[in-house]
Amino acid sequence: MGIKGSSTCQVFFNDCKVPVENLLGEREGGFKIALNILNVGRVKLAGAAIGGSKRVIDASIQYANERNQFGRPIAKYGAIRHKLAEQAIKTYASNAAIYRCSQNIDDAINDCVASGMDKESATLEGIRQFAAEAAILKVHGSEVLDYVVDEGVQIYGGMGYSAEAPMERAYRDARINRIFEGTNEINRMLIVDTLLKKAMKGELDLMTPAQNVAKEIIKRDLPLFGICLGHQVIALSQGISTYKMHNGHRGINHPVKNLLTGKGEITSQNHGFAINREETEANPDIEITHVHLNDQTVAGIRMKNKNCFSVQYHPEASPGPNDSMYLFDEFIQNIKNN
Repeated sequence: MGIKGSSTCQVFFNDCKVPVENLLGEREGGFKIALNILNVGRVKLAGAAIGGSKRVIDASIQYANERNQFGRPIAKYGAIRHKLAEQAIKTYASNAAIYRCSQNIDDAINDCVASGMDKESATLEGIRQFAAEAAILKVHGSEVLDYVVDEGVQIYGGMGYSAEAPMERAYRDARINRIFEGTNEINRMLIVDTLLKKAMKGELDLMTPAQNVAKEIIKRDLPLFGICLGHQVIALSQGISTYKMHNGHRGINHPVKNLLTGKGEITSQNHGFAINREETEANPDIEITHVHLNDQTVAGIRMKNKNCFSVQYHPEASPGPNDSMYLFDEFIQNIKNN
């Protein structure tokens, strides 16, 4: 379809022995290196997309000045000027972001080296710290290029659809950027997942603002229902710590017991952190309402004198016969009462 200047093929290494002195890193550490290669590739892809966008903008401006309609260049018309301006605005934003991210990565690597880390390890760590930004750049850069090229075709009009003009090739070549180096759909999920992991590790302070919002809602006694991370935010806002679990709870059919009714629920779960049970039991304002039957971790809490409760699992995705629907009924009733 496009990028026909690139010879893409498969390479197989069958029973290939690698001498110890040729290893790029420590044994069994290749996956980490591969992930960092993807991060670097995403930043570079964004840079390539910027180059493509600039070239398309140049061609669009040139054509708009050369193409006359109704006695003057189409570049004089507001509709065309708007398209050219939007092309430039989006490309500039992507361009500025990649310069900033690249500098941040360089600074992080230099800081790691200054702290005593060897160059190779420092490079891996510096790039790792900006995995989310690399994914953001990849998504934004590739979609900006798609926008710029699409508008370039529009500016060219009928000629934009012809193989005789440069926009036809640009349109085909641009499309691959939303697919390789991880599809944009995967990168969007990666961005959220990476940011949340950094927040839970204390590397990125997303939790303090979230806790402040929870505190304010609880203080005003407004209805509040926390699910999964929201459950942890409510606990943290009340001085209860969280901890990283050994394996976490992933998937469907997790058994949970409602301590208020004595009934069991079949739940969906997807979390790697849990709230501290001892601290929860010691808090006079909070009551444990649910526990996970596999490991007795806290699966639900409620505040004794507030319209606030939460669960660690996902009642909106329960695999059972609507075992957890009553939670939404309770929340809706709290809203009506309030």
